[in-house]
Amino acid sequence: MLAKICSDWNKPNGQAYIPPNRDFILDFIGKLPIRKIPNIGGMTETALAELGIKTGLDLREKAVDLMISYREIAHTFFIRCGLGLGQTRHGEADSDENYEQKGISISETFRPLTLKHEFQRKISELAKELAKRMAKEQLAGQIVCLTLKLTTFHSKGRQERQPRYVWKYEEIRNICLKLLECFWPVSNRSLTISQEAHEVLLCNDSV
Repeated sequence: MLAKICSDWNKPNGQAYIPPNRDFILDFIGKLPIRKIPNIGGMTETALAELGIKTGLDLREKAVDLMISYREIAHTFFIRCGLGLGQTRHGEADSDENYEQKGISISETFRPLTLKHEFQRKISELAKELAKRMAKEQLAGQIVCLTLKLTTFHSKGRQERQPRYVWKYEEIRNICLKLLECFWPVSNRSLTISQEAHEVLLCNDSV
């Protein structure tokens, strides 16, 4: 982790050196804005700011708040970042530094549908289930995708990137209803709603 931070510190032609000294590392990380830490994105930065966390030192000093607000794997990741620790054992990269889930989806196969209100009802049901899972996993995403499997067994999909992160039922449903218009009229037997590019949210919001 420290090597990655140093490689980005003085781009494109500069260099940065961190001596192997505990006090120096803690002081360096303590002053570092959290956005400079690998695997902490914009959404996570915003969520942490609501806890009053803006630097590496804040990550250490607000360890209890992090434990209350986040799942164990995310909490452990943040504390390690505050201490300047990256992967310390083989096999940790996937579990610690890349803790954020990359996508989540909900699918259902049913008898062939042809009426628009039937599609709208199914989309509403799936959007509600997806929103529940998003809230449970503390995730949000900008890309919403609607995929249809036709009665001919061919698939059609359309996605839309939102200007901000979404996770609530009404938002997901309205986006998918809009995407449905791109296919209509259509006859299909399966629906899938998915979201990509997820980041950890601060709290479980109501669906």
